[in-house]
Amino acid sequence: PAKLEEGGKSVKVTLKNLLRLSPDFSRLYKGNPDVQKIVDSAIQLEGLPRTLSQHACAVLIAPRAVSNYIPLVTLPNKATGGRDTVTQFSMGQCEEMGILKMDFLGLRTMGVFDRTLQYINQMRLKGKHIELDDIPIGDHSVYDFIAKGNTAGVFQLESPGMTGLMGQLYQDLHKMKGTEEEGIQLFERLVAGVSLYRPGPMDEIPNYVKNMLTPNGIHYELPDIKDVMTPTYNVIVYQEQVMFIVRILAGFSKGDADSVRKAMGKKDEELLAKYGKYFLYGDAEKGIIGAIANGIKKEIAEELWERMKKFGLYAFNKSHAVGYSDIAIRSAWMSYHYPTE
Repeated sequence: PAKLEEGGKSVKVTLKNLLRLSPDFSRLYKGNPDVQKIVDSAIQLEGLPRTLSQHACAVLIAPRAVSNYIPLVTLPNKATGGRDTVTQFSMGQCEEMGILKMDFLGLRTMGVFDRTLQYINQMRLKGKHIELDDIPIGDHSVYDFIAKGNTAGVFQLESPGMTGLMGQLYQDLHKMKGTEEEGIQLFERLVAGVSLYRPGPMDEIPNYVKNMLTPNGIHYELPDIKDVMTPTYNVIVYQEQVMFIVRILAGFSKGDADSVRKAMGKKDEELLAKYGKYFLYGDAEKGIIGAIANGIKKEIAEELWERMKKFGLYAFNKSHAVGYSDIAIRSAWMSYHYPTE
């Protein structure tokens, strides 16, 4: 079954729970020795890791050799032909052991930038020397280039879905030209696009585009968080917005708001369920008022939490999206102005 219930509450579907709670399954188990043998063997395996996999960029840091703290194993590296040493514990288990995990993401795009700038500067093209930091992020012609589907070789924007989204986000490009905030608005939309094109947030793309094109028609149901929602047209796009919302509506401390962000980033359903209760009903020990006690209708607060929770399981924090977008627009600028190089 897809769901199991006990005492009116959902419980995890496991073989042990099935034996306890499903009369049909229990009867089959007790009446058939082959089924009994298979189920008994499967119970021993259930919950164990299915495969060995390697994180894209995580590095563990320990006071002494990591092998003093956790077991290691080597895996073949198809790219280099050698082998990589990895831990036999999962990411969460490593952190529980007190080992520091840091993500160091190496991007081939940065090497492409370096070589491209070398070609440009060796040839002294257009008579000037260019450094990476000289590349503007608000060049209207570059966004027009992207909007027309020219995203080949542009970091993060190459997929057909992303290319299509860029066309939607910049369909009113002519209205922005020459305005005081043009460069910032152009870049902000790119940051939002990079954040929205992910499972969960992706469902909000139609709302974002509709509200973006008709901002005067947006209805802010909760005026207290209007300032948080206005930059993204009343759509939750970033983890930081969730942090502001729980602080403003439910009285979370900065630390607890950051814990919500971490729980979302790590997809920790158990921790999110706990913070969901705090958001709705508060917690005296933590000094959290709760949205309902703060005057928010229960159904609105519940709907908002579910919306934030669904969004947050795959959401970016804005600082991450800004970093990605910075690289994306610089690669688009090079592609537009120096396509051969």
